[in-house]
Amino acid sequence: MILFRRSKKKSRRGIKYELLAAASSARTGSLKIDNLIRRLRYRREKLFEMLVEYTRKGFKEIAASYSNEIAQLDKMINELTKIQIALERVAIRAETIAMTGVAIGQVASLKGVIKELKKSLGAVIPDVSMVLSDLEGHIESAMAELEYHGGEEIPVVAPAGSAEVEKILREAEEIARIKIEESMPKRG
Repeated sequence: MILFRRSKKKSRRGIKYELLAAASSARTGSLKIDNLIRRLRYRREKLFEMLVEYTRKGFKEIAASYSNEIAQLDKMINELTKIQIALERVAIRAETIAMTGVAIGQVASLKGVIKELKKSLGAVIPDVSMVLSDLEGHIESAMAELEYHGGEEIPVVAPAGSAEVEKILREAEEIARIKIEESMPKRG
């Protein structure tokens, strides 16, 4: 039973367009996060200099507060790097699906990744939240195109918490860990 039927006159942008728009949104989000990470690293660097200075002068209480703020910045940088890498993976996956052909399960796994990113990000960074919402809209449009391709309904085979979603997020976390280790100053 079909509850909604698409009008033949309605202009459809197409699956490929929506997937490429999703990839573009993901890259935009990744660039915004990269900019934020750069600013946080700069702030961390300045706070570390102040920490060293106050420690050298013997102001341990002030140095401890700077140390706590640096630890918070490190946590934030770590989380943002994970999200950035996951967005880059989503962009690559969306572009690959658009260029090689579409499978509803692959698109559904992208939607699952976006939902996980939105959940982990929350409302912390409004710009990135808006990009994720835009990205989710493009993915949903692509899925709508797929579900009624040729008038026949195609079932969604990949739930939001699928192994593919978890795999992408694990890869992003591992790459983020490596990037963070490389970017942090070595203590010697």
